[in-house]
This record gives sequence, C-alpha cells and structure tokens, in this order.
Amino acid sequence: MILNLNANIMNTSSRESKASMNQRRKNSYNSVFYLILLLLLSGCSSLSPNPQIPVQNPKNPKNPQIPGIPLPGIPLPGIPLPGIPGKNFKIPDIPDIPIQLKVKIENSLKAIETLDKGINTLGTLGGSLVSESRNWQSVLENTRKELTADVKSTIRNEITNLIDTGIASVGEEGRCNADFVGQRSRHALIGIRNNLAKEVNDLVKKEIVPLKPVETVEPAICKVIPDSVDLAEVDTNKLKELKFIGYDFNPSSIKVLLKKSDQSEVDVSDPLDTPTKYRLTLNLSRANGVQLRPTSNKLIVKANGSIISTISIIQPEYNIGLTDDIWADIYAGRIETAKAIILNKISWQDGQRNCPNVRYDEIAQVRKKVDGAGDFCLQRVRGDINAGNVSTSNAILQGVISWQNAQSQCRFMLEEEKDRVRQEPGLGASGFCR
Repeated sequence: MILNLNANIMNTSSRESKASMNQRRKNSYNSVFYLILLLLLSGCSSLSPNPQIPVQNPKNPKNPQIPGIPLPGIPLPGIPLPGIPGKNFKIPDIPDIPIQLKVKIENSLKAIETLDKGINTLGTLGGSLVSESRNWQSVLENTRKELTADVKSTIRNEITNLIDTGIASVGEEGRCNADFVGQRSRHALIGIRNNLAKEVNDLVKKEIVPLKPVETVEPAICKVIPDSVDLAEVDTNKLKELKFIGYDFNPSSIKVLLKKSDQSEVDVSDPLDTPTKYRLTLNLSRANGVQLRPTSNKLIVKANGSIISTISIIQPEYNIGLTDDIWADIYAGRIETAKAIILNKISWQDGQRNCPNVRYDEIAQVRKKVDGAGDFCLQRVRGDINAGNVSTSNAILQGVISWQNAQSQCRFMLEEEKDRVRQEPGLGASGFCR
C-alpha cells in the first residue's frame, strides 16, 4: 500500500515535471516564432534590443525579453520608448484596418523611435546637455538620415532647416553657442516628434504614444543680417530687408518698434514676416516697407514684452537737419527737389508739384538718373520755350527736354539750331526736324 502511494506520488511529480518542461518549451518556441515572424516582416534593423529598457514577455514576466516593433493584430510587446523606462507603445487590434493605414502607422512609429534617439542624444528630459550635444550637427544629420523614405518629407525638411539655422547661428557672441544650439535643436525635435505622435494617436483613436514634456522657451535671435541699417542703402534700394536668424519665432509674440531721435516709439510690425520659425524678415523697401526717416534712431525687437534685439540706424550726412516731413524740408530749402526724388524720398511724379521752383540742372539730373522720368517738368520747359525764356536747341542740349518732345517747335527754329541738335555727339538726334 505504501509502495503504491509512493509510486503514485512519483508518477504525479513526473507528470508535473514533464508539463513544466513542455510549457517552457512552448514558451521558447513561441519566442522563436515571434522573432522569426518579426524578421520576415520588419527587417533585422528593427530588432536590436535595448538592454537599458527591459521589455517583458507578457506571457511569462520571468522569461527573457522579446524586443522588436509590434505589428497590427499580433500581440507582441511594443516599441520601447527611449527616455521613458518601463513604458511601451504598440498598435492596438483594429478590425478591418486598411493595409495602407497599417503601413503608415508602422512607419510613423519607426520615425518616432528615430526622433527619440536624437532627442536623448541631445540631452535629458530635464534639459541638461550631455557631451554628445556639442556635436549637435552630426546628431541632426544622423537623425535625418535614419528616417526612412516612407516618412513624409516635411519632417526631413524641418530637420534640414534646423541644421541650416544652427550652422548660421554657431559662432555668434551671446547665447547662440554650440550648447545653446543643441538645446534649441532638442526642443525643436520634441515638437516634431510630438506632432507625429498626435497624428498616430488620432489615426488609432487611442493614445498609444505618450507625448514628451515640452519646456517653455522664449524666442531668441542669434544673428541679424545686416547687423545695422545704413539708411543711404535703403534710400537707393540697395537694402530692402532685414533678416533675423534664431529660434522659436512666434509672430503673435514678436513686435518691432521704431525709436526716433525724440525717444518716442512707433510699432512697425506690419511688414514683419515669418518664413519659418527659425527666420524673420523685416521689409524696408520704400514701396511697402518700414518707412525710415531722418529722425529714425533704431529698431527694437521685442518678444512677449522683453527686448531680444536692437538694430541701429545709420543716418547719411544728407539727412542731417531734416525732419520727417519731406515737403516741409523742400519748401524750407533744407533739401532740393531733385535730390529728394533721386533718394526715393518722393516720386518724380509727386515732385512735379514743385516744378515752378526747380532749376534746370535739377530737371536734367532727374531725367538722367531716375528711370522713366523723361517727362519730368515737361510742361514747365515747354512753357519756357513758348515764352522765349530758353531756345529749343538750348533746352535739348541742357537735357531738360528730349529732342522727340521738342519736335513740335521745329517750325519756329532756324536751320542752324536744328543742325546743332543733329550734330550733338551721343544725342542720336540725326532725324530731328526731318
């Protein structure tokens, strides 16, 4: 009886041992099956385990890890989130999900993993930089390179903009050193990554990818091109805009003020444009830009009420003693009409209101130096000819009227006058009065 009982116990123990071994074998076979399936569908590059971020087998937490990228409908563990230990994300089972949508989500998750890698290299979530951040350009270039062709091009373009901005910024004095550029590049990558995560979460209608914390950052200007405004170049159309290179430009939070010599300030933000969040441009053209005057002293750029840049305005000598009222200056004799026209302070058409007081040498200057101003003060000159104040040939030779516009006077001219005009070198008037 005792022998039978012992035999039963041994048989039961043997059966339990065999069952345990079978279960372990089954678990091992499952693990191998999943790894082979993952190799076939995801490629070897996505199977590199991350020993610092354990991913537990949900069927047996004591078993070794099962790394890899999960596929829709397959209960594999999710992609480990770099920088957030112990949390994973995976695509949930969605009935009748189109294959194109599955592929899009998978590619987006791979891109998020690549972006997370770049973010972690540039620094920790707390914002302190690691030594690799000094090589910020290599980090960004590697991140861009590792993004697959399936990821939408706008993400790669944003990273390219980050690289270009960083190259333009590093070397400037102040805050835009390599560490600063690395920090701002990391903030920008977090923004790109979170936007992509939101798209994925919206597609699956569930938060499978947690958003990374975003630190509040103020706009920063690293470089201004040019670093001062020479008003003589603005007056002659050689300088038409200011460029600001920096980070986190939000048009709603940025204002540009024009400070005058009397210390008053005027908001001139309307001509400010933001081509990207890393670049600002301020239009200075006479046609539709900031109207800089002889009393303009400096431009002040503010973000959320705080000054982030000041740009001095260099006044040319011809502006000394002038006011912001150009016609008051003309009538007071502080500047000649022709000079005001040539310097783009007024148009030649507007300048015609002062033709009765304009000298002939001024008329000739405007006609010669300003495109399309051949008819400047034409009525005044014709009136002088008709009144006998100047001969037709002299008016032509002084450059105050073209020989074509003077043809109406041919019947009143002597032949010797006509010959003078025809024979004038460089005038090209051989057909005058023919």
